[in-house]
Amino acid sequence: SWLENYLVNYSGALIIVSHDRYFLDKVATITLDLTKHSLDRYVGNYSRFVELKEQKLATEAKNYEKQQKEIAALEDFVNRNLV
Repeated sequence: SWLENYLVNYSGALIIVSHDRYFLDKVATITLDLTKHSLDRYVGNYSRFVELKEQKLATEAKNYEKQQKEIAALEDFVNRNLV
């Protein structure tokens, strides 16, 4: 469509709010993800953003589980040896 072509060739910055993933894939080159605790920048189209965000969340979940296991092991050590 003419709007997609116009936006693809537009050299400025835009804030786009849309539920149309096809449209976002065509026109977005950088996605800013605003969450409760951070503002993250993702380079690529919308599909790439979704892929990278899923990877980030999976990594964070994995790191959290690892951290919880380490905490449990340390608590167990303290309970067995220092109490």
